[in-house]
Amino acid sequence: ACGPANESNAAALLRYNLKLVHGAFALENTPSGEQVVVRANRHADTLDPLEITRVLTAVAWQADKVEQRLSGADEN
Repeated sequence: ACGPANESNAAALLRYNLKLVHGAFALENTPSGEQVVVRANRHADTLDPLEITRVLTAVAWQADKVEQRLSGADEN
């Protein structure tokens, strides 16, 4: 999770999707409201441990950077 979703950051997140190496920004409904998240999909049949590590690390780093921009903190 990167932070609460709002219309003022929607266009910027879509543009930033072009720069992501792994994953993409999406909106997810949660008990605390709609949140911006980073999601990545991979075929389980072709994954190896190194690729899993690479994708998880990239998604977490990207989400943290956007969370800092949206909320001013890294809470997740």
